[in-house]
Amino acid sequence: QSEAERRISFFAQSLSTPIPEPLPVDNMPTFTVMIPHYSEKILLSLREIIREDEPYSRVTMLEYLKQLHPHEWDCFVKDTKILADETSQFNGDYEKSEKDAQKSKIDDLPFYCIGFKSAAPEYTLRTRIWASLR
Repeated sequence: QSEAERRISFFAQSLSTPIPEPLPVDNMPTFTVMIPHYSEKILLSLREIIREDEPYSRVTMLEYLKQLHPHEWDCFVKDTKILADETSQFNGDYEKSEKDAQKSKIDDLPFYCIGFKSAAPEYTLRTRIWASLR
């Protein structure tokens, strides 16, 4: 067979191949690319993240993002708690007793509310980056 016959044969067979039904647009995942322009902010300040934007709205940007991305927020909180535990162990502040284990849920509230317990720059920066990337 010549190359031309092979190509024509392949083309003819491809015309009779059944085409699968496309997915509905509603089922397709969204894809967004954000490109900063000029002096557009890339990293939000902590004040922008935790303040209420509108006077008639009681929802902060961080609360909105936590509701929008609950699994990512849970992973972020777990990572931050591990980082805080490692830091306290490194500083020698770490003595865990049964009483401390019972109070851990109460002590962890700041992590779940704003993403950090200590106002140290490395913790606030982590929360700012998490919110800015979403």
